Amino acid sequence: MHPFLSSLINYEKGLLKYQMDHFDPGRVGRMLEEANFSYEGKKVFHIAGTKGKGSTAIYLSRLLSGVYPRVGLYTSPHLFVVEERIRLNGEMIASEELDALIERWASLIERHGCSFFEALTFLAMAYFLERDCQAIVLETGMGGRLDATNFVSRPEACLLTRIGWDHTKFLGDTLEAIAMEKAGIIKTGVPVFSSLQEEGVKAVFMEKAKEQKTQVVFVENRAQLVFCSPTKWVYRFPDGSLWESSQWGEVFAGNFLLAYEALKGVGIPIEEAKAREAFWRPLPFRMWYHHPFLLDVSHNPESFLALFQALARIDVPKDLYIGILGEKELARLVPIIEDYRHLFERIVCFDFASPRPSGGRELLSLLGGKAEYLPEVPVIQETGKLSILTGSFYWAEEFLKRHGIEREEFLKI
Repeated sequence: MHPFLSSLINYEKGLLKYQMDHFDPGRVGRMLEEANFSYEGKKVFHIAGTKGKGSTAIYLSRLLSGVYPRVGLYTSPHLFVVEERIRLNGEMIASEELDALIERWASLIERHGCSFFEALTFLAMAYFLERDCQAIVLETGMGGRLDATNFVSRPEACLLTRIGWDHTKFLGDTLEAIAMEKAGIIKTGVPVFSSLQEEGVKAVFMEKAKEQKTQVVFVENRAQLVFCSPTKWVYRFPDGSLWESSQWGEVFAGNFLLAYEALKGVGIPIEEAKAREAFWRPLPFRMWYHHPFLLDVSHNPESFLALFQALARIDVPKDLYIGILGEKELARLVPIIEDYRHLFERIVCFDFASPRPSGGRELLSLLGGKAEYLPEVPVIQETGKLSILTGSFYWAEEFLKRHGIEREEFLKI
C-alpha cells in the first residue's frame, strides 16, 4: 500500500464514535467540486445494508457492464490489496494508476483532513470520472447516513440489503436504530429498492422514503432452489425459467434479484444472456468452493445463518473453522451455531493476526468449550471432508499461503 494512504487515520483499524465530529458525508463531494470533477449525467447506484451489500454491488456492476462500456465499482474492505476496492469493468485499478492519483491529489486530501476511507472514496471517484464511466456503483462502508459515499445528492437508485446485527456499538442497539443509519442514503425523489426486511426495519425505511417524497420497492427472494451440488446451484426464477449459478447459497440469488429488479425498475434493460452470465460466476470469498474448502467471510448472525442454511443443502461430511473479530456480535452467534451443530463433525475456533483483536478464544468460551481451539490460522490436511472457514477477511491471505492456493483467482469478480 502507498505510504501516503498508510499515514491516514484508518477507522477500519479502530472505530471512533459514529458521529459528525469524525465523519462528514459532504467532504468527498466538496473535494470533487474543488477538483473540477462532475458526476452530473452519470448513473450512480448507492448501496447500504448489513448483509449482502458487497455481493449486490458486484452483481449490479456485472449487469451494468452488459449495458455500458465503462462501469466503476467501489467496495470495501479488501481481501489482499487496496486496489481491489476500485474497479473498472471488474478489473482492479493498477497500482501504478493508484499511485499516480495519490501523487496528484495528496495535497487536496491533506487539506481536507481525510481519513483513509474518505481518501479512497475520493480517489475512486476521480478515477471513474477521469475514465468517463457511464455508470458507478458505490457500496457504503459501515453505515449510511454519515458514510463517505453519501455525498451523492441524486443517485439513479438507492439499494438497501438485509438489515441485521452488526456494529451495534456504533450504529445502535436495535434493528430500527441500525436501519435509520442505513436509510440515510435515501434521497429526495430517488427510487429505493430493498430486500425484504423485519417489520420494524420496513417501517423505518418507508417513513424515511415518505419524508424524501419517494417510495420503497421491497424485492422478495422468489428464486426457488430446484437442484444443488458442490459445483452447480439451479433456481426457478419468478417467471418460471431455470437459472444456473456456481455460487453457493440461496441468499445470493436474492441479492442478484435485488440488483436485477432495481435496474429494471429504473428502466435499464438487461439482455438475458448477459444477466445469466453475471449470475453464473461465483463471488470472491463468499461461500467460495475450492475443493476441499469452502471459504467465506460471514461475520454477523444473518450471514452465519445463510451460510449454515446453504451447508445443510450439501450432504457431505463437514468441519467448521471460525476465525472472527472479537468486536463482532459473538453472543448472538452462539444460538445459531448450536442450532446447526449437527452439521459438523468438528467445530474449531481460531485466532489470527489483525489490527483489531480476534475473538477465537472468546467465542470458544461462549460456546461453553463445546469446540476446539487453535491460537493461529489452521493448516488443514486433506481428510475427505469439506472444511468450511468463515468469520473474517483478515485471515484470508495467511490461509491461502499456508495451503499453496494462488490468491489471483480470488481477485476476480
